[in-house]
Amino acid sequence: MNFCGYEPTDMINGEGVRCSLWVSGCGHCCRGCFNQRAWSYSYGEMFTDEHLDRIIKDLARKQIKGLSILGGEPLDPQNIDGVIKIILKVRSVYGDDKDIWLWTGYLFEEIPESIKNLVDIVIDGKYDMSKPTTKRFRGSDNQKMWVKKDGLWKEEI
Repeated sequence: MNFCGYEPTDMINGEGVRCSLWVSGCGHCCRGCFNQRAWSYSYGEMFTDEHLDRIIKDLARKQIKGLSILGGEPLDPQNIDGVIKIILKVRSVYGDDKDIWLWTGYLFEEIPESIKNLVDIVIDGKYDMSKPTTKRFRGSDNQKMWVKKDGLWKEEI
């Protein structure tokens, strides 16, 4: 899996101060996408154990609320195993002390349960430039934000 960006201190992509990782590769190719360079699976650099160690170290900072995973498409078949590895490592080190947000072009019902069991917030749906929005953390009005509370998922309106 390649990644095309990492911010150890991000206050835009999720609530609170976060670490944010952008993976490369996306088959959705949404018209008007602001991150078209990330469509290429070879864009950026190969994600290594050293990069994962850096994320784990950065998450240890008290002010960091959690990890945001964006793309590209994190759940693309070429990325999903790498993303699961990252999430499992974060969970093994921090348990539920750090939350994990995931942006995906797939619809919520298409996301594997194994992923839903590991993350706290999902923003789903392909970007649609014909549906502008003012909703938090979404690029277009068709996208939904799903929040897990006490093990149950609910759409935030």
